[in-house]
Amino acid sequence: MNPGQGFARRVTLENLEEFSPLLKRTAESAREGTEGVDTDQANVRSANPPDPAYLAAEQLFSGVKIQVTIPFHRGRSGQQRTGTRRRGQTAQPPQHPAQTPVGGGVQPARSVRGPMVWRKVLVASDVQRQRGNPTGGARLTQARFLVQGQHINQTTYFRNDLFGGFIWTVARRRPLREEVIIDFDLTILGQHFGVQQLTVSHKPTGEGGQGNYTTILHWGDLSGQIRDLNLVRRTLTLFAPAPGTTQPFFIEITT
Repeated sequence: MNPGQGFARRVTLENLEEFSPLLKRTAESAREGTEGVDTDQANVRSANPPDPAYLAAEQLFSGVKIQVTIPFHRGRSGQQRTGTRRRGQTAQPPQHPAQTPVGGGVQPARSVRGPMVWRKVLVASDVQRQRGNPTGGARLTQARFLVQGQHINQTTYFRNDLFGGFIWTVARRRPLREEVIIDFDLTILGQHFGVQQLTVSHKPTGEGGQGNYTTILHWGDLSGQIRDLNLVRRTLTLFAPAPGTTQPFFIEITT
């Protein structure tokens, strides 16, 4: 007979009779469980001394306790986790689907913006709502904006004071028109459109000796959305970049 492993190797043809008391007790227990056991009779039996043959047979299964390390863990739901991570790999954080920013801009963490540098109540021509050909952008006018108690000079304030540190390119020589692309962090009616690269153009001859505007902020690909939002009579506020930075500027359009 194959000696087997563990307790099984202790049961052989030579010592089978020594285990018979255990088999007899198991059969009696099974019969009692099927037929039911009266409580008083069970108490009487428990008071009787155990059978020496049964005790001797029970000693055949005595041994030393051992501890076994379970090679898996159970999750909070009680189900076994079957990880597929290979040795040497680190757990990866859950991946979230990328969100497409509204208007196609890049949406970084909101930065601390600088001080307000201009404000204007938008008119129809600023937001693509006028009759005829749209201007394509917001006109950067004086708008009665004060700096140190004085109205700004719109012909120089935007080109030289606010955006003078950027590299302007000549888009047309006669009449002269210059352009520059600047990052603007745009929020409209509480909706964050992210950082948009918008063109600012400057045409000195646009003043025409009448104090007209010379600089315009072009909406570019956002023109359709600006028109659909109908921002006439809304207030556009321009903020400087965060301290220690040169861009983005911040545009916030509110009610």
